[in-house]
Amino acid sequence: MALSKEYTSEQLNFFRICYVTTDVLADGLREIFKQEWDKVYKSTKGEWKDDSRSGTDFYNGESPQNQKRNALLLATIKNGNRREWENFAHITQGRLSDTDFQNAIGKVDVGFQALRLTTEKNQGIKNQATFLTEQLLNTLKNLQEKENQRQVLADQLYKEVPSFCILPPEPAHDIGSRDCEVAKIAQLLKELKKANYNRLSYSYISGNPGSGKSQLAGLVAQRFFHEQVKEMPDASSFVMTINVASPDSLLESYTNFARQ
Repeated sequence: MALSKEYTSEQLNFFRICYVTTDVLADGLREIFKQEWDKVYKSTKGEWKDDSRSGTDFYNGESPQNQKRNALLLATIKNGNRREWENFAHITQGRLSDTDFQNAIGKVDVGFQALRLTTEKNQGIKNQATFLTEQLLNTLKNLQEKENQRQVLADQLYKEVPSFCILPPEPAHDIGSRDCEVAKIAQLLKELKKANYNRLSYSYISGNPGSGKSQLAGLVAQRFFHEQVKEMPDASSFVMTINVASPDSLLESYTNFARQ
């Protein structure tokens, strides 16, 4: 597959001045033509309408000698559509230095200002630093579509995944509510979350074996989950029990979390 040609800054200057000459300058000249025509002939031949009637009026206003000498040009002008009037002087070397480009477009600006035409398009071309092509624009469009798809998936992840709370099964015997301890630890978690915004925070519960650490952690997690769901109903909240008895159980816990 052939590699795409890489254009130099001087070649880009040439392309830019070609555009100014064939499009921007031509548009200005067409506008001046209509202004002058309407000023001279509006009361007699009518306002220039870019139609064949206007073109025929122009053609008939030329002398027989001019009609013969400029037959090819007048054949185009006779249709009246100024958009089809174009004559471009070629620059043979196909490149233009920065200095020559600024000088050339500066002359166009001076001419436009003298004719009271806007130079807005020229200003944009002066600052253009890349040579956009249809292929490049399509590539940028495809990249934007991919980014939009990624954003949709991200929005679905954060907005459409239902909240869940997975805790160890409760023991067969009755357990106390331990409201005071639960409230104290839950408040601590809120303070940690606020102090470590967008970062992970941790809280450890320690105690003798059989003192009810696991049950207390479950009660705190359950309370924390319900408060999160109540405060932010449109957000997804997760509470997950991680089994760290062994590396295999830890991996299985994270796998289950990812599935949820």
